[in-house]
Order: sequence, then structure tokens, then C-alpha cells
Amino acid sequence: MAIFESAVFTRLRKSFGNVTTCVNRGVNVLKTKVTFVNDPKTAGQQKQRLRMRKLVELSVVFAAASKLGFPRRQEGETPYNAFVRKNKEMVKVNDELQVTVDYECLSCSDGTLQVPAMSVEKKAETHQLTFSHTVTEYEVDALPDDVIYAVVYEKNRNKARLYPLDKVSDTEPVTITLPENWDLAQVMIYAFTLSNNKRTASQTVMVGS
Repeated sequence: MAIFESAVFTRLRKSFGNVTTCVNRGVNVLKTKVTFVNDPKTAGQQKQRLRMRKLVELSVVFAAASKLGFPRRQEGETPYNAFVRKNKEMVKVNDELQVTVDYECLSCSDGTLQVPAMSVEKKAETHQLTFSHTVTEYEVDALPDDVIYAVVYEKNRNKARLYPLDKVSDTEPVTITLPENWDLAQVMIYAFTLSNNKRTASQTVMVGS
């Protein structure tokens, strides 16, 4: 793009070969037309596109969890962007362009809070999960009113649901019921904690699979 002054081209809008003239904010401007679009499809670029496509797909699936789990995001960053940033190493593409996900290490939260030691019991006949957690020593990063959330992901259906469980100070087991068409053998279970004011979260831990 070039700015020019000419009595001939004053306020002229016209094309000459691959050059177009126009006026931008009262200034005459020359622009070169784009005649070739470089869209290489090397193996590396194909891998990166597949990898990013999967990450974006997962960011939508885990959106409900990410909106709570990433309260302290970078400036201008959305929960979707935060999920992709946090999980960029969890998706791999091999030379055959097959995509694999390290589901055991997926994260839908980020922060400094602690997650109590947790366990989960599956009841296939009733499609229920019963969560239990231990008593935590209360510190600045583990307060009694921190809330525990479970994130349940069904791999075959590629769907995730967010379930608030209870406060860290409540140690009674909590039971949730999953959709009847979910296969418990394909379920991944994660958990994170969130402060009562929703401003600080924990890292994500895997509770069961």
C-alpha cells in the first residue's frame, strides 16, 4: 500500500492491472491486488489444523466447566481460549493424521486452591456416581466454604456435564445421576474446587474413569 499525491489521480477510484486506487480518510492510496493465495498443506500444517480443531471442539464440550474453572484468565482471554491454552499438549496427531487425546490429563480449571482427596463409586444399574472426600486442613488455599465441582465426560458421545457437589467442610457422600444413555465404561470423571466468591479455582484432578 502506498500514499500518493497527483493532480491526475485526485480522488480517483480505479484499477490499473494489479494496482487499485482508492481514498482512505481523504488520502489517495495505492493497493496491490492479491493474485495468489498461499495455502500450503504440508504434513506439519495438516497436523496442526487437526490438533487445533480437536482442541476447539473439546473447549466447546467443556464450556460449562471452563466458565467457572478459569476465573483468573489472561487479559482478553475467553474461557474457550483458556481451555485450549491449558490443554495444548494433551492432543497429539501422528503421521497417519490420527488424533489422540490424553483424557487423564485434561484440565478444565486452573488456580492455586487445593482439592481434597476424593473417591467415586459407580453404580451401573442406576447410572449413579457417589462422591466422597476427606477432611482438609484449612489454609489460605483451602477454606471451608470452597465448593467442589465434578465434571463428567462421556467419550463416545463427546459430552460433558458439570455437577456442583458440596463444600469442602461437608464430608457427607454426594450422589449424582447421569443420563440413562451414557455408558459408564466410557466415562471420565474430573474435579476441581472454586472459592465461594468464584474468583479462585484449583487445578483439575482426575477422580475416576
